[in-house]
Amino acid sequence: GKRTFPPNHDLIEAYLGGRNAQLFQNTDITFKTVLALHSLPSYESGQQYQECTDPPYNALVHQDGLGVTEDVKDLLNTNKVRMLFFNGVMDLICNHVGNEIFLEELEWNYQKDWTQAARYAWVTSFDQSVAGYMKEYKNLLYLKVLESGHMVPMDQPEVSLEMMQTFLYSRSFDSSLQKLQRLAPPSSKDGDSSCPTSEEIAKLIQTKNGSIMPSPINKTTATQSSIIWLASQFPCW
Repeated sequence: GKRTFPPNHDLIEAYLGGRNAQLFQNTDITFKTVLALHSLPSYESGQQYQECTDPPYNALVHQDGLGVTEDVKDLLNTNKVRMLFFNGVMDLICNHVGNEIFLEELEWNYQKDWTQAARYAWVTSFDQSVAGYMKEYKNLLYLKVLESGHMVPMDQPEVSLEMMQTFLYSRSFDSSLQKLQRLAPPSSKDGDSSCPTSEEIAKLIQTKNGSIMPSPINKTTATQSSIIWLASQFPCW
């Protein structure tokens, strides 16, 4: 049957010069789009854009897993290139928690300052509602977009457009300061006396709820309720 997922994928394909381009017939929308993306040669040669096809994946699969961490660090350390990472908070493929952990543990020149940076609620201009939460320091920005999944621009098109305009024109995402405690990441070199050892954690949890936890304990072996309690007690968790 006709493909229905993700919703409105046929409009995106048509917009980018795909097989549904007749949806924009008698307009120059597709031409202007591919011209802006520097894809005119492909368009003029008859190639058609289609989302999530196998050939591009197969052509790049040899690079899968190589990582770009060093490239990201090098670009950030120039202090000349602004980088925006954004996630839909309902994204189950590239979840926002994992991306935020990656950025917090990224060893660049301002790692500590970025980790302790203030967080802001971002309010869009078109409806004055909170669309996401921003954390920013120097040239690194991270935005969590509400009510959206993996395909943020398809889930929240108006929000996505304003996000790109705000970023590209160096406007502010800092609409309303969040009153959250800001903590520096624990130093593995100097040690962190406030963070208990795995054996001490096991005793603490056993004392709290009478359960017997494995030792050494970690975030995998601990129960969800125990992790929430530990996180409230010790910054390192």
